This record gives sequence, structure tokens and C-alpha cells, in this order.
Amino acid sequence: MLAPAASFRDAILAIHILAVVVAFGVTFAYPIFDAVGARMDRRAIPWFHRMQGVLSRRVIGPGLVVVLIAGVYWPHTSISGEASMCNGESVR
Repeated sequence: MLAPAASFRDAILAIHILAVVVAFGVTFAYPIFDAVGARMDRRAIPWFHRMQGVLSRRVIGPGLVVVLIAGVYWPHTSISGEASMCNGESVR
């Protein structure tokens, strides 16, 4: 019988890492918005702050929820992919 290429535990870890990159990586775009806003008219500054607010509400906030859920759930999965307690005993 073939072994699966990735376990459920690996999938949870991948979701956690991807959520961190997406949710918090977007904050590295703020300097780009700032550079674009500096070249624009001074009246464009409110646009920069609106973009920060939109990104915070639609990307960072929901991403943080996924990071927390996957980060809390991941240690409770065993190497075999079954749900387990932190001390290694299987939950049935």
C-alpha cells in the first residue's frame, strides 16, 4: 500500500504557514503604498490610510483567525494524523 505524500498534520502546518505569509506579509506593501502616495498629490494621503484600513479588515483580521485556529489545532494532531492530546495519548 502506498503511503500518502502528505499527512493531515502537514496540511494543517501548511495552512498555518500560508496564513501567516498572506496575513502579515501584506504589511510589507505599506511602504510601496507610501512611495506611490508620495508621488501623487497630497490629497491622495487619505487613500493610503483607507487602503491600510481595508487591508486590515479584509486580509489581516481574517488571516489572524486562521493563523490562531491552525496554530492551536496543529499540536493536537499526532504524527499519524489522528487527533491526539498534547501528551501523545490518542483521543477516541
